[in-house]
Amino acid sequence: MQKQQNFENWLGLHKGDGSSEFPNESVMSSWKRSDSRNIDYERALPKELVQSELERTKKTYKRLMMCSDWVVNHFIANSTEEDFRVLLFSKDGVLLRIYGVPAENDWLSKCGIKNGAKWSEESIGTNPFSLGILNKHAVELPGCLNYSRFLIDGSYYFSPICLIENEIYGGIVLAVPQEKTDTYLLSLAITLSRTIELDVFFFKCIDMFTSSDEESGSIFL
Repeated sequence: MQKQQNFENWLGLHKGDGSSEFPNESVMSSWKRSDSRNIDYERALPKELVQSELERTKKTYKRLMMCSDWVVNHFIANSTEEDFRVLLFSKDGVLLRIYGVPAENDWLSKCGIKNGAKWSEESIGTNPFSLGILNKHAVELPGCLNYSRFLIDGSYYFSPICLIENEIYGGIVLAVPQEKTDTYLLSLAITLSRTIELDVFFFKCIDMFTSSDEESGSIFL
């Protein structure tokens, strides 16, 4: 019942009879921009990077992925919620990691969300990553407020990862099935991103006191 209502709310926004359900001006403006792009919102999916481009991106964000692995895997291992998924993005919207314990019929996989795909407002319309990057702060986006259909069965909580104030290095999205929506999850996403920030900053501080010469064999390079 809740899933059907969610779909009807999403469809109502596309038909123009649900504008009162936009939570703020930022989401409404993003939908208007998405409308102007003529996106096929029923079929749109993030563009998958070719393997060589993905490998280059992962090399660039090696340290971010390493720090995120430590933080998020610890969280997942101690969580009792099997449906929690944490998505790690580069600052350009490339999905670098999907954390969680996927079941045989994982809800996230069924939505079409995959590693190595690039999320952008230009290709999939309003989505938690693009909205959060644009506004440079944490964002909660229920399924029906996402522009493209593949995202409507979940609720998404974005928090940026910043090493310098207002300079975004990447971001995470905590994703749960729509029926598990809860406002506390935004705070949880913020906590995870701040912890990753501190971990990355820790390694950068260590590098300041080690040789910049790669031939030195520093384990932090």
